Amino acid sequence: MSIQLGTKKVGPNQMVISRKRATLLLHSQIVGRYPWLRDILERDGCLRGKVLETLTKEQRRIIDVSLEAMITRASDEWVSLSRVEIAEGKTQCTLCGKKGIKWKCFIRNKISDEEMLVGSECVKHFGFRRDGEKTLDQLIKDAERLWRLQLLGEEFDGVIERLEGSSSFLDSQPIVIPSRLARPYLSTARELRYSLDKFLDGKVRRGDEELHKESMLRSWNNFRRRIDEIERHVKEFSGHPFAPTRAIAQSLIRSGNWNVIEMLRENELITALTLHRISERGFLRSLIPRWNIIFESTGAVFHEVHDTRPDYEFEFRSHRGIRFVVPHSKLSMAYGTMIFGEKPIEELSAHKLFGMSTLGGSYSRVVRELLAPMINRTGYRIENIHVNDGSVVVREGDDTFLVIEEEAMAKSLVDLALGFSDQSRYKVLSFFQSPRHRRYNRRQLDALREAMRGFGESPTGRRSAR
Repeated sequence: MSIQLGTKKVGPNQMVISRKRATLLLHSQIVGRYPWLRDILERDGCLRGKVLETLTKEQRRIIDVSLEAMITRASDEWVSLSRVEIAEGKTQCTLCGKKGIKWKCFIRNKISDEEMLVGSECVKHFGFRRDGEKTLDQLIKDAERLWRLQLLGEEFDGVIERLEGSSSFLDSQPIVIPSRLARPYLSTARELRYSLDKFLDGKVRRGDEELHKESMLRSWNNFRRRIDEIERHVKEFSGHPFAPTRAIAQSLIRSGNWNVIEMLRENELITALTLHRISERGFLRSLIPRWNIIFESTGAVFHEVHDTRPDYEFEFRSHRGIRFVVPHSKLSMAYGTMIFGEKPIEELSAHKLFGMSTLGGSYSRVVRELLAPMINRTGYRIENIHVNDGSVVVREGDDTFLVIEEEAMAKSLVDLALGFSDQSRYKVLSFFQSPRHRRYNRRQLDALREAMRGFGESPTGRRSAR
């Protein structure tokens, strides 16, 4: 005899709440709101139609109207963990009771933290939310690959980790690995990865497994020999002064100079062909003692690498305290061959070195100590040097004055002071007579100074220090 349940008729033995649904409800918090239902499920493990006769009209209404919402709420309490294992023997699903499931999946209750072992079909049936990004099918595939990897045995220990880090292995070395070692290493890694993936994904035909395993073992042993070759190379060349370091490679990558990295990989060491292309500060700093030996006869002394540019700062022994700056690229192109014991491209001389350099500061000192006596002999006279605003006042006549930036004056005339030009008077006159310099009388100069002082600028237009 059937029982009425809402608009439906239910037979006495008809399942209203199946075992898997009953187990889910009993392990969820939502069923605690319905003690009478929990008692039935604990007693019978399910809910059949004949039990409906024992329920009140309100209880039957709850079953009819709220059961599906109750199951959904119970499912929402659980998350599917990113852990899937191959089941062994007669492993049983906690929810449906099925024995001999293939995959052991795990779910966790977000409220009680209870964990439950279930089969993959129940995970799909209830649609539990995942706690990771991978789908259940992806997790099953990973578990299957792990199972097949375990079948390979101890001979293949570490193969997955080595292959996953094959690219980063080269990049993590303290020096750039030459192409003659890197290419066969990467080729062997690709060959091994393809062969291993084919086996782990179950794409090897039955009967061919042993032959495939032997082929993989040869590739694995070959791959490890390639690793040993690279490690021996690193041990031998890590301390070499011209081994391209990882810092050099990273500097070249940041500047987009991939062609230089390829040259270093082909040449194995830094040579005269690549020296001028490198701008990494640590390497440039390591060259300073070598440059000092090379330029000792010129009287030049190299001190340090510029703070922000790949330039060297140096001075001449005859004029201590006056710094010059020379770009590493220019210096290396002209004299880099001497670093490697070869003849220079340019003639080695102080004059040549000066010609590729710029004054690196000390402008007031150059003007005051070196240029002033020479300028005063030409009929012009330095009246004042404003250190704070970087300007120089030069008297041209009884009531005519020039206001010039000391940096421009120092850079234009410093070669005269150092004796690198024999046209001192002519060059001084040409510099001061240039139309780019504005001329003032005394009254105009005083007025200009007063006006600029109010704006915090020098007569040359530069901001003065306050």
